[in-house]
Amino acid sequence: MFTLSFKIGVIIVLITCACGTASATEEKTDAASSVPTIETRTITGIVSGVSSTFIAVELGQGSSQGVATEMALTIDKDASVEGKKNVKELSAGDTVEVTYDEITQTTAERKKLSRRVATAIRFVKPAPRELQGTGQGE
Repeated sequence: MFTLSFKIGVIIVLITCACGTASATEEKTDAASSVPTIETRTITGIVSGVSSTFIAVELGQGSSQGVATEMALTIDKDASVEGKKNVKELSAGDTVEVTYDEITQTTAERKKLSRRVATAIRFVKPAPRELQGTGQGE
């Protein structure tokens, strides 16, 4: 009833459709794995550098060798600042509490990329007197 070439053609179409479905499923899985995860965290430390879009905070004795750890964060354009009018009033040496989102995403190559975005900065106390006026605390 049907010719051999017609049957082979139907089989090829069915196999192509099945492969296309499997490929689409893999793409959905890859897309799902690249959805960013967001964890909100809070740190307290001493400002080691600051600009209108960036803050670096020294976290103290972070390792077994007694070496301080420094965390760099991008400041969200809508970040709140408590205790100062704005970020520009903060100085190196000031103690701050920073709430930030750690955003982690997996790339197509299965590498994890993370970035930290400060969403709130609370001024805790000014730089020690010995740092004020020396250029290190301003």
